[in-house]
Amino acid sequence: MNRLYTTIVFLSLAAPFVAQAQTTVILNSPTQSGNAVGQFNTVVGSGNAGAALSTTAINNTFVGYDAGSSTTLGSGNTFVGTAAGNANSSGSNNTFLGTAAGYSSLTVCNNTLIGTQSGFNTTGSGNTMLGSCAGLANGNGNSNTFLGTQADASLAGLTNAAAIGFNARVRVSNAIVLGDPANTSLNVGIGTDSPQFPLDVRGIINVRGAGGKLKFSALQNNRLRNGYTDQFLTVNEHGETELARYRLQIDHPNQWADRVFAPTYRLTPLSEVERFIRHHKHLPGVPSAEMVAQEGVDLVQMNALLLQKIEELTLHVIRLEKEVNTHNRTTRREARLSPTRTRSR
Repeated sequence: MNRLYTTIVFLSLAAPFVAQAQTTVILNSPTQSGNAVGQFNTVVGSGNAGAALSTTAINNTFVGYDAGSSTTLGSGNTFVGTAAGNANSSGSNNTFLGTAAGYSSLTVCNNTLIGTQSGFNTTGSGNTMLGSCAGLANGNGNSNTFLGTQADASLAGLTNAAAIGFNARVRVSNAIVLGDPANTSLNVGIGTDSPQFPLDVRGIINVRGAGGKLKFSALQNNRLRNGYTDQFLTVNEHGETELARYRLQIDHPNQWADRVFAPTYRLTPLSEVERFIRHHKHLPGVPSAEMVAQEGVDLVQMNALLLQKIEELTLHVIRLEKEVNTHNRTTRREARLSPTRTRSR
């Protein structure tokens, strides 16, 4: 205890006067025997902790038995724990915290490995691992994240992959996995602290138009429900979806067809409609079957268009009814006058 106290006081007082900022050695590191080299390095521990530091090693901190024992050219490393960063030779900007954390990392950079044997076999860079034995199978994988005890990759060499949770496993690059794939009782909640389903969301799920898709690769039953007793989407025995009671909403009244009833609206004469149908084989303003097959239709626009045709047809029927009524009244009046004319003769 007296030795430790004396050493700390010495370092605190003498450090400002060191001509060449050399390695600072505390306790039983072998670098105390004259091998204290490099600049701004701190070595605390026995065994071979920091024993290989060269004159170009800068800003390293090694704490623990054999911590950073092979580091020669590395800089900006922090290794805390027995054998932490043991095999590192020239890697830089790494943080290893825990017994044997980053043990096999030779020339890697920018890794943060926290936990006993976290990233033990990692030879890639840019990884973040937190938890006992996290990322053991990462190997030469880069830019991966493993959070949780034994969270890991199923294969070595992945890139930009993440596994979160106890024993979580990710098998492909550019993917995020939550929880142990073997745990069939695992539920994930967003906006809720008591999820009841594999994905339990409290709120609105927005599927963006650009590249957005909602895909059901497999269904356990043939109903998808909207949270009420009525079903809004079913899958029949042929695997086809059947839509019911779906709500369409417009953004502005002008998108709807009530303009047909405006006094200024020009109702196309049926004779013109007939000529158009003979030539084009579909109603005016309605897309052809070929166009629908190639481009599809907007449901809101199509519903408004169909309503427009119904309203136009209704106006034609009203006009025809008036003409028929007028004709009937004329016929009845003539019929009443006909006997009188006969008797006068």
